[in-house]
Amino acid sequence: MPYRNQQAWVQALKEVSVRTKEEIPAATWSHRAMSERVEGVLVEAERKEGPMQTLMFSFDRALLDTESASMRRIQDLAGEGMVQAVVLSHFKTDEIAQVDHVTAYGFSGSGFIRFYRAIVQGIRIVNAVPKRTLVTAQDPFIAGAAAYLVSRIKNVPLEVQEHGDFYSGYWKKESWKNRCLSLVGRFVLGQAERVRVVSDRVKEYLIAVGIKAEKIEVIPVAVELPSGIVRGGGSDVFRFVVPCRFVEQKGLDVLLKAAALLKQENVSFHLSIIGRGPLLSSLHGMIESKGLVKEVDIQDWKEGNDVWRDADGFVMSSRYEGFGRTVLEAMASKVAVVATDVGCVGSVLRPGVDGRVVSIGNAEELAVAMKATIVDKESTDRMIASAYERAKDFHRPRLFMKNNALAGV
Repeated sequence: MPYRNQQAWVQALKEVSVRTKEEIPAATWSHRAMSERVEGVLVEAERKEGPMQTLMFSFDRALLDTESASMRRIQDLAGEGMVQAVVLSHFKTDEIAQVDHVTAYGFSGSGFIRFYRAIVQGIRIVNAVPKRTLVTAQDPFIAGAAAYLVSRIKNVPLEVQEHGDFYSGYWKKESWKNRCLSLVGRFVLGQAERVRVVSDRVKEYLIAVGIKAEKIEVIPVAVELPSGIVRGGGSDVFRFVVPCRFVEQKGLDVLLKAAALLKQENVSFHLSIIGRGPLLSSLHGMIESKGLVKEVDIQDWKEGNDVWRDADGFVMSSRYEGFGRTVLEAMASKVAVVATDVGCVGSVLRPGVDGRVVSIGNAEELAVAMKATIVDKESTDRMIASAYERAKDFHRPRLFMKNNALAGV
């Protein structure tokens, strides 16, 4: 039609037929609806075609060590299925580790390069077994963001693990970086089809920030508990141990205040802080300034039974914990427990039954509980015996069988 012929355009428009039949819009194919369908397909595919594959994003460098506890734990969880672990931590060179059904990948390069390569590797892994793959992330932040992108690009379900109790409030206050990561984590957790946490306490905090309760599953940590410990010789001084990372989260400043209060009351004790971390030099300074050089020492990190061999008591002074595995290790080692009310305290360690529990950040309460552990031997022995029996329910093989039964494996 001529561009400038107005009459011709008017006539043509008059002759256009009017649609009288209502069109039915196509149903929106949301990712959530898709993932529910895919999960059903995965279950059916596993029944017909073989075990599922799990693609896991993590920062755990130990997954590249075939002899590490982390690798053994993933092997247990893999069962007859396959686990492909993409580790986002920095390595000097690209690395691959493989044991049985578990393969782990590590990358060199800057943080942005590793993030990009992790996503590319994840897509390749899903492409290899597209109908039988689930994506999981061991944290809801950077690993969670990588897992989220791969799950959406490849349209497979996403599970996010929250092990650290990052939404109780304390972690976010530590730095502006944590505040930014907190926003990323809330988005990823909200988008995930399933969220796995290690305690009812963590579940409650996630519900409080808007994560739907029905998609949160509580699975306690399965711990390879100490066994066959040969106890050291007896001592007139009660020996507390504190195995941990030297970071603000662990509340070691509060612990040293409590130790100073014990010394003021002429309580005989010794406290060994075992581990490594950025607060090492400040810890040495606090020990000297509080006059605790004879009562408190700092030791390098130890493994397993070496931590508990000479211990009478264990103190966890943390401001927050996702679970608190060392609590279970102390219980299984017949070591008296004094802990702040975080992590597995309440659900695993029962206050007043398996150990003594105090408020977060309260040095006075902590000192009272530590003193009672030393002087009230009858109550302490009763709690140690109760805790030892309680810990048996959380030993890795037994708990792993329970979790499989719950999952219908």
